[in-house]
Amino acid sequence: LFTPFILIKPHYGIIPTAIILHRAISQKRIKTAFDVDVIALAIGTCTYIAYTIVFQPNYLEIVLPTALKLYATAPTPNNTTPYKTLVFLAFTLSVFAIIKLTSTTTNQENANKNLSLFFAACAVLSVIPFGVQNKGFSIHLTPTIILSLISIGLYIPILIKKRSSSTISILIVALTLYGYIYTAFISKGYPITHKRYLESDIVKTIKKYTKDGDSLFIEDKTTCAAYPSILYTDNTFASRLPSLWWLNGALTIKDKNEKIEILDQFGKYYAEDFNRFKPKMIAFMLDESRKSPLQVIYDKHDPFQNALSNYKYEETIEINDIYPCYRGEEKENKILVLKIYTRKE
Repeated sequence: LFTPFILIKPHYGIIPTAIILHRAISQKRIKTAFDVDVIALAIGTCTYIAYTIVFQPNYLEIVLPTALKLYATAPTPNNTTPYKTLVFLAFTLSVFAIIKLTSTTTNQENANKNLSLFFAACAVLSVIPFGVQNKGFSIHLTPTIILSLISIGLYIPILIKKRSSSTISILIVALTLYGYIYTAFISKGYPITHKRYLESDIVKTIKKYTKDGDSLFIEDKTTCAAYPSILYTDNTFASRLPSLWWLNGALTIKDKNEKIEILDQFGKYYAEDFNRFKPKMIAFMLDESRKSPLQVIYDKHDPFQNALSNYKYEETIEINDIYPCYRGEEKENKILVLKIYTRKE
C-alpha cells in the first residue's frame, strides 16, 4: 500500500531496503525476496519505470540527466544542508541510543521498546536522503521529525512507569525537536489559508488580468508564487518550468560552450511554452537589482524575444501583504516585484 508514496521520493527507498535487508539477515532467509511486501514493492517499482518509459519517453534521455546536472548536484544559495544534516543525525542517533540503552523487565515493555527502536532507526536513515538532496529545505525534514516523534511517543510511557533518568534525556530531545518544528514552521506563518490567499494582492493581480480557465506564467526562483497561484485560483500554469530551479546550476557550468548551449535550450523551452499555452498574463519577478533574470539572460535570444513579442507591458507592481514561502521576519522584509505583460488581442 505504501509503494506509491515511496516512489514519489525514490531516494527514501533506503528505508524499506534497509528493512528488507535486516529481515533477511536476522531471519537468515534468502526467500525474503519472495515475501508479499517485497514483491509488492518490486511490482510497483517496475510499473513506475515502465510507465515512465512509455508515457514520458524523454525522461531518461533528457529530463533526468538535465535535472541531475543542474539541480541535484547544485546546492541552493546560502545552503544549510550540512548543518541541518549533522544536527538531525545527532538528534536521531540520541533518540536511538537512549532507547537502546534503557533496560526493560516485561515482555510487553520489550516489544514496545523494539517497535520504538524500529521507528528510531528509520528516523536515522531518513536523514540520509535529506543530505543527499542537498537543498536544505526544512519541509524535507518532515519524515525525520515524524518518525522521531513516533519513536519517542511510543517509549515515553514505559520510561515514566520505570521512573528512569532516561525520561529526562528523551524529553529534552523531544522538546528540542518540537522547538525546531516551531521555529521552522509554526512561528513563521504556516498555514496560509485558502481564504487568506484569495484576499492577497497577488491573486487580485491575477484576477485583474485573467479570467477563470486562462493560463498564466509567473517567473520565480522557487515555486512559491506559481503553485499557490494555480492551486487557489481557476487558472493553469503556462510552462513546464514552474521555477528557475535550473538557473543556478546552469550559471555555474565552467565550460563556456556548454553553458551557452544549456541556456539556449531553456530559452527555447520558454518560447515553446509561451507559443503553445498562450498565457494571458506573464509576470516577470524582479530581483534585488530590479531586473528579471529571464529577461536579462534572454535579452538577445531570438526564440524567446519572438514569443514575448506577442505581449505588451502593463505595469510593474509591488506586493508585500503575502508571499507563501516567506514567513515571519523573512516575509516582513520581502517585497514581491512583478513586471506584468498581457497577451495582445
